[in-house]
Amino acid sequence: MKPKIIAIYWAFNPDVKVLRLSLRNLIDEADEIIIVDNGSRNVKELKELATEFIPGKVNIVELRRNLGVKALNIGITVALKKGADWVLLMDDDSIYPKGTLRNIMIAYDVLCKYKNDLCDKITVISLPYWKFDQRGVTFVIFKNPHIFSGSLIKVDNIKKHNLYVNESFFVDMADVELYNRIHRLGILTIFYTRGQLIHHPGRHIYLPRLLKPWVRREWSIYTPWRYYMILRNLIILVIKYRMLRLVREVFHYAILLGIPLIMVYGFKSWFKAFTLGTAHGLCRKLGYLDPALLNSRER
Repeated sequence: MKPKIIAIYWAFNPDVKVLRLSLRNLIDEADEIIIVDNGSRNVKELKELATEFIPGKVNIVELRRNLGVKALNIGITVALKKGADWVLLMDDDSIYPKGTLRNIMIAYDVLCKYKNDLCDKITVISLPYWKFDQRGVTFVIFKNPHIFSGSLIKVDNIKKHNLYVNESFFVDMADVELYNRIHRLGILTIFYTRGQLIHHPGRHIYLPRLLKPWVRREWSIYTPWRYYMILRNLIILVIKYRMLRLVREVFHYAILLGIPLIMVYGFKSWFKAFTLGTAHGLCRKLGYLDPALLNSRER
């Protein structure tokens, strides 16, 4: 019997052109697509987009305000009620290559025929956003955190192990925390190596490299609020969850996201986000922070 797959998008002021491409690639392979909208300003465009497809195939769950990653939990809950066997988590700016979902399920069925004991332990099949060099290998076990987008999760294990997203992280690093929980349970996460998730990055700016100032490189730009969230949540993962391997990431993100933030928003905005993020991280203070406190937008 063919497993029921429901794709769940969490959206917040999405680029409708990118989202349209993403939906078109999955519309014939997922049994249903649920878009949980986090109070987007362009929700009317989302509703119009849903009407471009077969009625009932793309459904929108409309939230009145931005609830962050809680949108994913809402989508998962709806999918479970509809009898999903797998849920595919997607960001609104990511594109799943056409035909890949079908190929993953075919390869998974073949794996289960010959390695049924291994098959039972698999909880997540992720699509990497880079190209694998390994030839002749379809699946690779991985034990490091990964992003939500492109993660195909087995519903039975969500129920069995309560694998819902930690809403207190609100946005950033909630995926790292979830993967950390999964790996601690000893259940498997695997990459499908014959496909690549297309991720449309946000804003960028070209600035000199730190060690080679004569060479310019692309730097990601985040709002002070997002910078605060990333820094705070990383520090909490290190202190509260004992994820010591992320210590380097704390310094990495503090510097590499801080430099372009200073260039675009100014030193004062960076300093406020940095000090508040560090303080709240050290005090393990999770949850939502009003962007107005940082004179910032959420996105």
